[in-house]
Order: sequence, then structure tokens, then C-alpha cells
Amino acid sequence: MNLSNWLIFRHRNFGILWLGQLTSRIGTFVSYVALLMLVYQVTGSNLKTGITGIFQWLPGTLVGLYAGALIDRYSKKQIMIWTDILRALVSFLVPVLLLLGRLEIWHIYLIAGMTSLGNAFFQPAEMAIIPELVKDKDDLNKANAVARTTIQIGGIVGPPLGALLMTLWGPGSAFVVDGATFVLSAISLALIRTEKIAKAVESATHIWEDIMEGLRLIGRNKPLHAILLSCIAVNFTYYPLPILLPAISGRHFWDNFPGFNAAFIFSGFTAALTVGKVLASLTIMWFDSVKQLKYFIYYSLFLIALSVACVGLSPILSLSFVAMAIIGYGGLVTEVRIVSYIQTIFPEQLLGRVFSVIITIAFGTVPLSIGVAGWLADLWGPTAVLIGLGVGLVATGAGIMLARLLEDDEIVSTSQTAVFLNKY
Repeated sequence: MNLSNWLIFRHRNFGILWLGQLTSRIGTFVSYVALLMLVYQVTGSNLKTGITGIFQWLPGTLVGLYAGALIDRYSKKQIMIWTDILRALVSFLVPVLLLLGRLEIWHIYLIAGMTSLGNAFFQPAEMAIIPELVKDKDDLNKANAVARTTIQIGGIVGPPLGALLMTLWGPGSAFVVDGATFVLSAISLALIRTEKIAKAVESATHIWEDIMEGLRLIGRNKPLHAILLSCIAVNFTYYPLPILLPAISGRHFWDNFPGFNAAFIFSGFTAALTVGKVLASLTIMWFDSVKQLKYFIYYSLFLIALSVACVGLSPILSLSFVAMAIIGYGGLVTEVRIVSYIQTIFPEQLLGRVFSVIITIAFGTVPLSIGVAGWLADLWGPTAVLIGLGVGLVATGAGIMLARLLEDDEIVSTSQTAVFLNKY
């Protein structure tokens, strides 16, 4: 790996963004462990854990298109700051309700939903602001890979810390830490200096017209259609995995590790997933060219499918952790390539609505898949559901391989999009 891969931090504002999001991601993973384990331990129901997962996704999906249009109209930096403040207040609400003895399951659903709304604004704004902070297009692939190390480091440090806080001081302490990191993130964002970019549309344009513009931009890019279809299929089978992990952790806790709290087993699964993503980031920074990543994408779905089934079937906890790392590796390699591709072909002033449309479409089926997985896990057990998810991923991977959806001649050919965007 070249030392130049790390010179992305010469972009001062990008470095500030990275540092602020690092603290925020750690806090997010701290509360993530506490939230799902709290629901499962109190209710013992995979379905109710799944409903929590639905609320973590559905509200954000419903407002995603509207959020993207607003992001392109207003300061991305200010949107991110106010979103952090909202998420901090929501996180602090949990320990307050616990202290009052008033926390009920519907409160958890509400808190998950409010956080989802905040994420619907923050995540596309974060992806859209990176090209403003990193002007050299050749650095975008590295910037996106490095940006995702905040998730990876948070995923390694946060889950064990969350399990420790939950064990020592209860789940409320985890949410106090989460809220504090959102405050630190907002402060770091306030230190970023961004240039004003000329808007692609007049302010008098209706929000709905902005949304339709985003849909038209994506509609005219045929290679992106194939990518979106594959993302929908993958997300439908991939994202129910986290809501099944508390039950899997409980199985290992009672059967194999009676000296450990199930929360620590769950945090181990989450940390292993993140280790795989770290290795993926190192791979991406090693291969400077996007083209060199195609072979990893072709086979990643098959590796993920086998690994998902392994998590459900393996009686050996360490083997399950390795499987989770493989899942993380395959998922991130694909994600970074797609994000970099989109950032390259669309103008900066349109990226907010473009990313929001893509996120809404690609993740629109996730709430349904999470709910169905939780319901089926109560009927047949989490192991059977994980095997089914693995089979679904194999079918998806086979379809992508047969269609060769990610071949260079399909992805690199963006002439139709370029012609359509000439007016901007």
C-alpha cells in the first residue's frame, strides 16, 4: 500500500469530518448493542426485535426522497449539525425514561423511528458533502474508503464498550455516551469550512420537482438500474441478519459460554463484521483503480451467502466470528465502488437528491424483510432463517454473474448521463 493513500487527510475539512464522525460512530454502536439486547432480553421475542429493526429503517425510507431535495437546497453542513442535535436529544431521552421507570416498548420503537428520520437527512448529506471537501476526483475512491473507517472503528470499539456499559451501569449509560458523541460530532461539523456551490435549480422550484429531477437523473443512467436492482435483492436478504444476532448470541451464551453475558457475544459478532470492513478498506486503498475491484465484487455475494448460513449453523463461536468478518468484507468492497461511481458521474449540486433516491430505492424493502425475518425466526428459529437468507444471496449472486451487471463496458459507459447533465 502506498503512503499516498493516507494523504487524503491533507484535505483539512475532510479530516475534521472524519474525526467528528469517528466519535459519533462509536457512540452509535454503543447504543446499537444496548437497544437490540434490551428489547430481546425484556421480551424474548425475535418478532419484537424485528419490529425495532423496522422502526430503525421505515421512517427514514419514507422521507428519504424529500430529505434529498432539501439537502440540495440548503447547507449540507447545517443540516448535518441540526440532525446531530436531534439525535443527541433522542438518545438522552432513554436514560431519562429509565430513571423515571417509564420506559416501555413503544418508547423504544419511537426512539428508533426518530433516529431513523435523523439518519435519512444525515447520511446522504454526508455522502454528498465529501466531493465539496475533496476536490481532487482521483482522491474520491480513497476518501470514501477512509470515511467508512469511521464506521469500522466504531464497529470494533463501540460494541464491546456498549456491552461493558450495559453490564456495569445498565442500558441507560450506553445512550448517555451515544448522545454525548452526537454533541461532539455537531461541534466538529461547525469547524468545517465549505464553499457555496451554485444551485442547479432556482429556489422557487418546488420540492417535488427536485425529487422528480433526481428520479429522472437516475432513470437515464442504465448501468445504475442494474446496480440498484442488485442492491435491492442483496439488502432484502442481508439486513435481517442483525436482528437475529441477539437470539444467536443467547444460544451461544447458554450452551457454550455460561460465564459470559450474551451482550458480549453480540458485541463480538458486530466487531467481527467490522474487522472484515477494515480489511476491505485496506484492499480498496491498495487498488487505486476502480476497475481493479471488479473481481472482488463478482464473488463477494457467494462468500457472504456461505458466511450467513455459517453463522446460523456453526456450533463454533470463533468460526461464526470469521464468517461475520467475511460478510463485512464483501459488503464494503461493493458499497465503496458504487458510491465512488455515483459521485463521479453526477454534479455536486445534485448529489443530495441522487443519493436520497438511491438510498430510498435500494433500502425500500429492508423494513419488510426485517419484519418477515423476525416473524419467521419466532416460528422456525433463527438458524432456519439464516440458512434461507444465505440461499437468497446465492440466487442473487448467480443472477448478477449471469447478467454480468458490473462489467466495465456497462459501468464506465456514462455517455447518456453526460449528455443529460450538459445543461448543468
